[in-house]
Amino acid sequence: MIKLSISLWSAALAKLGEAIKETEKYADYFHFDVADGHFVPNFLFFPDLIRALRPLTSVPFEVHLIIEKPERFVSLFVDAGANVLAIHPKVCRTPEKVIAKIKSCGMKASLVMDSDMSVEEAEPFINMVDFVTVMGTPIGVKGCSLLPQTYTKIRELKEYFSKLNIENVYIEIDGGIRRETAPQLVKAGADILVAGSLFFNNQYDEVSRWLKSLKPVS
Repeated sequence: MIKLSISLWSAALAKLGEAIKETEKYADYFHFDVADGHFVPNFLFFPDLIRALRPLTSVPFEVHLIIEKPERFVSLFVDAGANVLAIHPKVCRTPEKVIAKIKSCGMKASLVMDSDMSVEEAEPFINMVDFVTVMGTPIGVKGCSLLPQTYTKIRELKEYFSKLNIENVYIEIDGGIRRETAPQLVKAGADILVAGSLFFNNQYDEVSRWLKSLKPVS
């Protein structure tokens, strides 16, 4: 069954605690985008917010570090209660060391593939991580349409996994999750969908049931 990571960037930001309590029964993960105003021109979320929200639910917190030099903040987010940390390798001097640090803290690690990153560039790190997050839209921007090459990347990742018998790395898609794109993403091989506006702009029961009913091609 497809897993659902609910993006709280699309929730009512003044009522994040209420949003978590209302939606936790639908979520496999809660997704937090953390931006530093440098890597992308946004400021989003921070460790003390994660810490304040952590007692409200047992749903795992997935923290997407859209920041420069993410290795500086791993310990802060561990202490705040994150369960998964997602990093962009292009802003790490040594991505493998950052991944190792995340794993040594008992957290799961995700490698984020920007829209301009190829599967070949990601291959050296895939065996080190638990998730590969494919960005379906430019990073740090809301409301964009899914980039067409996203489907190709998913299929290329599945082929690479099959060739090397990789079974425990999940493919997550972040950005561009819409009614018309979600079925095709799952058919291509996505395991986790990061749903923001699609989730919060619809009836939670209906959209969750629909998303989790999507099946990949066997």
